[in-house]
Amino acid sequence: MRNSLAFTLVELLMVMVIVSIIVALSVPNFSKSFKRLELKKTAGDIVYVVRWAQSRAMTEHVDYKLVFVNDLRGYQVLRGDSTEGQTNQAFSLVSTSMGRVFVIPDSVTIDHNQTINIYCDGTLDKARIRLFNDQESVILSTMEQRGHMFILEDTHES
Repeated sequence: MRNSLAFTLVELLMVMVIVSIIVALSVPNFSKSFKRLELKKTAGDIVYVVRWAQSRAMTEHVDYKLVFVNDLRGYQVLRGDSTEGQTNQAFSLVSTSMGRVFVIPDSVTIDHNQTINIYCDGTLDKARIRLFNDQESVILSTMEQRGHMFILEDTHES
């Protein structure tokens, strides 16, 4: 009888089978969690960009706007070219990194095709933006409180 400290081939195969089963069961949960994370992150990013634009609008006394571009696959912030909010003012690209086009992930769909104006007094146009994937949705809303954008859970399933 040998006194060996090594594992047998059968023991190693059994461990590999058990690990394979655990991995196979966890992959669908990871995919679902990743899509949820992408949705929440996209909503948070849009709110962050709007808050940044509000801060700049109040500091510079210039209007900004959030526009959705590329068939609703992205969004960007534009800066008003004149101060104190004229009716037909022109808007141009923001010269910092916040002026780039922010890409919306492929798993997230946006149900909104309007511009949201961000005024120099810190107020926002009233709007509801619905972001969704194949599992859930959230609403970005400026309707609850003046000058704030909130992320709300969408209780309406479609």
